[in-house]
Amino acid sequence: MMKTIYDLQENVDVNSPDKSYKSRYCLRVRESSDPTDGACDNSAEYIYSKFASYGLDVEYDSFIHTITKKSDDNKEITESYKMRNVIATLPGKGVNKDMTYIICSHYDSIAGLSARWIWDWKTLPAPGADDNASGTAVVLESARILSKYDFDFTIKFITFSGEELGMFGSKHYAGNAWKLNHKIAGVINLDMLGYDPDELDIDIVTNEDSQWMANAIYYILNEHFIDLKVNRTIDPKMIYSDHSSFWKSGYNAVLVTEGLDSKSNELSPMKHTPQDTIDNINPDLLLKSAKLIIATLARLADSMIDDVINIDLAITPIKISQLKHKSIIINANINNYGVRDATGVKIQVWLVPPESWLLSVLLKELTLDIKANSYYELTEPIRLNSWGDNTIIIRINTDFHVFESNFTNNVARKIISLEDELAISNFIIYPNPIIANKHYELNIRYSLSQNADVTLNICDIVGKLIYSQKIAIGENGGKLGPNNIKWVINSHENKPIASGIYICYATVIGEDGKSQSIARKLALIR
Repeated sequence: MMKTIYDLQENVDVNSPDKSYKSRYCLRVRESSDPTDGACDNSAEYIYSKFASYGLDVEYDSFIHTITKKSDDNKEITESYKMRNVIATLPGKGVNKDMTYIICSHYDSIAGLSARWIWDWKTLPAPGADDNASGTAVVLESARILSKYDFDFTIKFITFSGEELGMFGSKHYAGNAWKLNHKIAGVINLDMLGYDPDELDIDIVTNEDSQWMANAIYYILNEHFIDLKVNRTIDPKMIYSDHSSFWKSGYNAVLVTEGLDSKSNELSPMKHTPQDTIDNINPDLLLKSAKLIIATLARLADSMIDDVINIDLAITPIKISQLKHKSIIINANINNYGVRDATGVKIQVWLVPPESWLLSVLLKELTLDIKANSYYELTEPIRLNSWGDNTIIIRINTDFHVFESNFTNNVARKIISLEDELAISNFIIYPNPIIANKHYELNIRYSLSQNADVTLNICDIVGKLIYSQKIAIGENGGKLGPNNIKWVINSHENKPIASGIYICYATVIGEDGKSQSIARKLALIR
């Protein structure tokens, strides 16, 4: 892997060994309206040849990236660049061969913190040893090792281009996968795995749906006694690497990285500089991370060298029975399709309220045994308290006490929309009081029992209208469930709004013409 990092850092011309590009910047491609030396294409060819040497099916996944900019005479110029993802495939041999696990990285580099980078990127070095030759080296090493075995699931080893400019390679691939309805079981994205100045540790970032993958990695860590600290974080806002392209297309994906916090010493200070070279790589972190990720991928894809893994837990679709208006009963079967008994299976029932500012609620958690080729019937009464789209989620095997052959069917969801006679509630204004020289934006929050036309009026204490907004039925502010409207406070009749007490009125009118109003006081301080 260290040799691979060095090769990618130097990026020696595959046809002229005396020429070294020392950059993999994604715009340095041969097919372009803005001629370059093709340094990034050269590194793609190096990766391609590595994959091919392992006996894998390899292909380029090409896409056109365009940039529009102004010329010296202020005319718009569009420049195009043909970039390439490199994909190697190890076909599955079992019943799940139509499902794919992906291990990926980005191979392009950048040194945007260099002086004059914006003008001289065609010639300046961008070695990118840590970012992200390190992740790419682990992808290549996983391909070298796993290509020797047969697996139930198909495995794809992918290196993306264009990540440093905005994840363009992964957006292209994940978007096409979604359009073509490709079945992707999970994605492990490796981005920077070479720098660690102290205790060896890595961060694994997931969204809610992908949390099981982080748990799987943690399970393998302990199963194999790998001396590496693993920090698991649920952060759907961490969208600055290729895993997020798969999130946006609805797939499970995790980011595995050396560190997230740029203010700590965990993230390489050489990132995006010419100093991001191999002499700053920590080989121990690279080795232990690779062991952990490769072992996890092998278990998830279900190696067919033995019959150790023969438990498959799955949830049937959730069914709903109505008791009263806000009370329901959910029903689902938890199946064990395998030939071995599953012991210690954890089952969780969650309620996600319509209000985005409220946390999900764990309604029930139980642990039980499910015999082979059998099932447990889950029945749970639930009371809904919020108008709008409530989501019921059932998760099983969340702690990986049972390691099974297929985790793609361990979550079930059901959206239940709660509607009522016309009403408005939870009417909140914040910040209140509002200090106008500090806060210029007022939030008006409320919930509607059905879609309705809404009028918001803010008046002073004697009834003079200061602000008014009308919202059509079904639009943001006039839809069933929670609504949040913002008022940017500036002036009224070209005069600053004076300090004092104001009244905020909300009037809702339903499709049947019935109406209801609610009011709250607002204190404005200047």
